[in-house]
Amino acid sequence: MKRLYIGVGLVTLATLLVELLLTRIFSVTLYYHFAFMVISIALFGLGLSGVSLFLRATAHPREELVSQLSAYSRRFAVTLVIALAYALNHSLTAPLDPLRADPFTAQNFFQLTFLYLFCALPFYYGGMVVSLALHHLRDKAATVYFYDLVGASLACLLLDPLLGLLGAENAVLLGALIAAFAAVLFGSEETRWKIQRSSALLAGALAILLIANLGVGLLRVGSFKFVDNRYLAFSKWNAFSRIEVQEK
Repeated sequence: MKRLYIGVGLVTLATLLVELLLTRIFSVTLYYHFAFMVISIALFGLGLSGVSLFLRATAHPREELVSQLSAYSRRFAVTLVIALAYALNHSLTAPLDPLRADPFTAQNFFQLTFLYLFCALPFYYGGMVVSLALHHLRDKAATVYFYDLVGASLACLLLDPLLGLLGAENAVLLGALIAAFAAVLFGSEETRWKIQRSSALLAGALAILLIANLGVGLLRVGSFKFVDNRYLAFSKWNAFSRIEVQEK
């Protein structure tokens, strides 16, 4: 049972870490005021998970708790990578400078909508993990909530050092890896070897992706605003911004 609690804590760590990292990414790919949209995205995804569980409680029986926690953690990890890839390469065609009266077109609306939905999906799956744990472990709700808060607290403490060491893109991949490791913990019972194996394979794939991205930069911020990656000579994330130097 303790492994289940730790798994919940790891999922909440990854969830809040990614939410904070998206504020940094959006401030670069969009504009700084869109960073606050991340709060709405997270609340939408997390809230939708609770509503979904309430409406479909019979589809989540107590005897399948372990397998479903593991499955939702894996989906959380996979959709994090998808959302990251989308967010790093999709922005708005209009500059939307708050100091200018730029037009907000229908195309901008759909661009924001797709960005919103892609980024909300991981929060839905992460929220399902916590919702299921609280739903089926009502008598242990205080313990579940304790590990939930510990995980979220660690995310706040790790944000600044991870931005400096890995950068925002790689820190999100680390969040996906943490979620995959949580899936391994959820499926650690002897009768759940198949679940544990698939979760371990996913964790291994994400670890390879993280290492490759550190070396090659497969997933990185695209060309946005007035920055063209073709002429980028230096870039570095810090606790509150991204510094970029171009050669032109």
